[in-house]
Amino acid sequence: MTWTNPNDTAETWIQDIVSNSYLNDETFFTSYIDPYYYLTMVDVNRLFGQDGAIEASLSFSVNAGDTMGAVGADGQEGGIPNHLSNSLSMQGTARYISKHQMINRSGEISKANGYKRYTQYWDLINKEWISEFVDPLTNNTPGMIPATKGRLIDGEVEGPRNDQVKYKYLGTQGDNVHSEYQYSTVLNYQNLTEINKMGMTIDLDTVNPALIRHSRIYCQIMEFGAPVKGVLVAPDGINNPEGNKEPQTRPEGTEGNNNETDTAVINEYLTGFYVISGVEWLYTEPGPMRMKLTLQRREFTPTT
Repeated sequence: MTWTNPNDTAETWIQDIVSNSYLNDETFFTSYIDPYYYLTMVDVNRLFGQDGAIEASLSFSVNAGDTMGAVGADGQEGGIPNHLSNSLSMQGTARYISKHQMINRSGEISKANGYKRYTQYWDLINKEWISEFVDPLTNNTPGMIPATKGRLIDGEVEGPRNDQVKYKYLGTQGDNVHSEYQYSTVLNYQNLTEINKMGMTIDLDTVNPALIRHSRIYCQIMEFGAPVKGVLVAPDGINNPEGNKEPQTRPEGTEGNNNETDTAVINEYLTGFYVISGVEWLYTEPGPMRMKLTLQRREFTPTT
């Protein structure tokens, strides 16, 4: 397809191209301008898998004045697994999560957009009415649940997942656009909206230059509070703080979220791969500069 821009701004023209881009039914696209001013187009769906190894990258220390310096400078170390954690052993590094907060906008987004949406238009070439639905993509990872599509009870869908649908009439489609032009509009929009349903925001105590938008990052969330730990390790829903999960020992002489306990357990629901959808640099005088990330995720490991 030939794209022309007779009377729009460059920004609007780029947004139109991205929103109507199509590769196949298993992909959807977005774009952004990176820190080096390159326009980057992203195949988003491939980032949401929970499989695969954790990549390695440089590690940075909080007190390293040359965090953004040359390769081999003090405060940098290569070959470190690219993951973030609120584990106390990570304090003093740019991988330490000092604060995390879960985001859940499922009800708001499902009410506004439905669980799936029909694309409707008149095909001028074949002289026929087209009405086909877009069901947002998931990975269907074994042992995980697609939380963005509602809750399953005994294998059956709870709520209006199969009934709450929306319709979008897009006019006509002729031979001056590609064959999936109107369909791709809804395919991209519905999937990009769906991934905003659930996720997490996290704060880092320093800037980590290894983290960029629309990359995948593994986050390990530890729980230190006795009540939460008791629920996480309880077998068959019974509150049993002395469960069979291996605790993490807190380093001697450090303080955690709860000074009454010396161990932590992994929150398996929040732990896993996320996609970085937003990056903020926060500066409070006299410093240091900190970092806030917005993370997205579609599937979660069910817990007790």
